[in-house]
Amino acid sequence: MKRSRIDWFVAGALMAALTATGCTSSGNAGANPNGGTEPPAAKAAPAARPAAQPAAAKAPAAPAGSVAKAPAAAPAAPAGDGKGLFLTLKCTVCHAVSGAGITGGKKGPDLTGVGKRHPTDWMAAFLKKEIKNNDKAHPKLWSGSGTDLAALLAWLAAQ
Repeated sequence: MKRSRIDWFVAGALMAALTATGCTSSGNAGANPNGGTEPPAAKAAPAARPAAQPAAAKAPAAPAGSVAKAPAAAPAAPAGDGKGLFLTLKCTVCHAVSGAGITGGKKGPDLTGVGKRHPTDWMAAFLKKEIKNNDKAHPKLWSGSGTDLAALLAWLAAQ
């Protein structure tokens, strides 16, 4: 199978990234499948440089030898906006918060005053399905960040 220059460039960039992170193996890793007939330009091609990003957008580098995780998708609501998170995460499909003027579904209870009935650590454990309420677990497991959970619960506690 004949390889194009792009295939060799991508393979070279991948090998460079793996080597830089310490992910190398012995054996025929990196062997040329064309029997050593690599195009001459592929050997001299410089590595591609990523497009410049604003300093605020750069993620911290992963420690050497570790695998960097892809960043989680950010919710549309700004961090710390509990009401925005409640709406963005579609909690209104089941719940209302009538004290805040939010109408919602009838599957779950109106959450006005929930902070007076339960402390925030209880609500967090309930949303993470660590505890039950009246022998029922919350139907949906919390999968957001701890920061978003804290913001949501702070807002709910104030309702």
